[in-house]
Amino acid sequence: MVERIGIVTGGGALPSIAVSEAISSDTPFKVYVSDDSVKLPDGSYEAEPVKIEKFGRLLKLLQKDRITKLVIIGKMYKDVLLRDIGFDLKALSVIRKMKNKSDHTLYSAIASEIEKIGIKILPQTALLKSLVAQEKFYTKGKLSKEQLSDIDLGLSKAVKLSELDIGQTVVVSRGIVLAAEAMEGTDETIRRGGRLAKQGGAIVCKATRKTQDIRFDIPTIGLATLKTMQKNRCAVLAVEAERTLLVDQQKMIEIAEKSGITILARKI
Repeated sequence: MVERIGIVTGGGALPSIAVSEAISSDTPFKVYVSDDSVKLPDGSYEAEPVKIEKFGRLLKLLQKDRITKLVIIGKMYKDVLLRDIGFDLKALSVIRKMKNKSDHTLYSAIASEIEKIGIKILPQTALLKSLVAQEKFYTKGKLSKEQLSDIDLGLSKAVKLSELDIGQTVVVSRGIVLAAEAMEGTDETIRRGGRLAKQGGAIVCKATRKTQDIRFDIPTIGLATLKTMQKNRCAVLAVEAERTLLVDQQKMIEIAEKSGITILARKI
């Protein structure tokens, strides 16, 4: 059988980047669009709308299209699970098997059903290699001992937070955790932390749990988050190396250096 990759796209900036990468490769692919607000690149490829609540239809499409490998990329909004309407029988079956409605549980349940029909799910990095954060400083400048200590604290707390499946971002300053991410998302966490760091200089740390399934969920930082840091006078962005995606890296570096923000990635 000729290998054919399927790409299920959610929201955010990553789907467009992934599809562009797929276009430049020699592997046949088809896109299944679950969020029609995302603008995908022009090109001669197949794209078909799907809905997460019609999961049974998606499985049938994947089989009909002879998909052998699948990448699921972009934000999947869980609020659809709270509406409790419009689900097909397969979707209802998956939901009923879930012990809770956390991201990890949801994606694991979806993966199990997809693998049952013989499709291998690839990590998101299969189409996003250029975005993976490497262990280094991305910007110039030196950090104080206090800032380096805060980075150690923030990354360790971010790992523990992610292990609880609550969030992945922690904002710290002067040895104190100012804000921890929950359902409100990274940018709002930064705003809260920035407000509490009255003299500015907050440090934003993002990390993953050790058992993170990178097929579905890799922490991602882009220009919007950096601009939120800029507006809230944050001083440092520290992310986990090799397990975080940095989008628009060159523009991020330019904005960060103009704003005096240090960006670095560190292995944990």
